[in-house]
Amino acid sequence: MKINDGFEPGKVGPLAKPKTGDKTSEVGAAALPAPEESAIAKLSGTTAELKAQAPFDAGKVARIIDAIKTGQLQPNPEAIADGLIANYEKLLGD
Repeated sequence: MKINDGFEPGKVGPLAKPKTGDKTSEVGAAALPAPEESAIAKLSGTTAELKAQAPFDAGKVARIIDAIKTGQLQPNPEAIADGLIANYEKLLGD
């Protein structure tokens, strides 16, 4: 028996459907473990922090995009990288 017996490149067959009573068809959200209490508390705190932040300023974003397009603002990749690293370290709690 060949491994690729009956395989034709470029031809796709129908997707296999799980059989009735097949254990894989019974796996769903109920099979996932419940989140730990610390995870729930951490998410609740994060939600409160996000709500306390200033609202999104679409006008400011548009002005920044316009300044980049016209060459008035030159992005500084080093400063962006430093900021990303600092945020990552803050998330890790270092």
